[in-house]
Amino acid sequence: MPDFGGDYGSPGWINWKINHMGDLNSHPIEIVDNMADLAHFQPIHGSIDATYFANEFKGHQVWQYFSSGHRTLVSEAGAQLHTTTWYTGPAILQSEMKGDFNSFIMIAHTPVEEGCTRVWHGLMVQVNDGTAPITDEHRAGALAYQEGSRLALAQDVEVWQHKLPCINPMVVPGDGPFGKLRT
Repeated sequence: MPDFGGDYGSPGWINWKINHMGDLNSHPIEIVDNMADLAHFQPIHGSIDATYFANEFKGHQVWQYFSSGHRTLVSEAGAQLHTTTWYTGPAILQSEMKGDFNSFIMIAHTPVEEGCTRVWHGLMVQVNDGTAPITDEHRAGALAYQEGSRLALAQDVEVWQHKLPCINPMVVPGDGPFGKLRT
C-alpha cells in the first residue's frame, strides 16, 4: 500500500478534499497511458515549451519526470513547473508539483465493472513554511488552486469518457515507452 500524501497534516500545508470525478466508460489502461503521453500536456494541461520529460520503471511503479512553462501554475515569465509523478499499481497516481505553490496531487481510479472506471482527485497545497498560522486567505487560495487542478483533470476525464479503446497508441517524438508502460 502506498504512503498517501506525506505532507498531509504537516504545518504550512492545506489538506486536500477528495473530489469524485465520476464513472468513466473506459478501461484503466486508457488513464495510465497519460504517464507516457507527452503530447497531451500542452493542449489538455496548459504546459508551454516542455524542457524535460522522462519515464522510469521501478518494480510495479512507473515514474514520470516533467518540466515546462505553464499558462496558469507559474506566473513569472520563463518560470518552470516541475513535477515528479508516480503510479503505484495501475490505480494510484501521486505527484509532487513545484510551481507558484508546492502541491501534492493524488488521483485514484478503480474498475467498477468491465468497461467502467471510477475516478477521484485531491490536491494539497503548501501555503507557507509552517512557522506562521494558516489564515482564511490561505485556505481560500488553496481551495482555488485545488479547483484549478480538478478542472485540469476534468479535461482528461472528458477525453477518457469519450475515447474509444486504443489497442495501439499513436506515439509521437518525445513520448515515453507506451508498450513498457502497458506491460
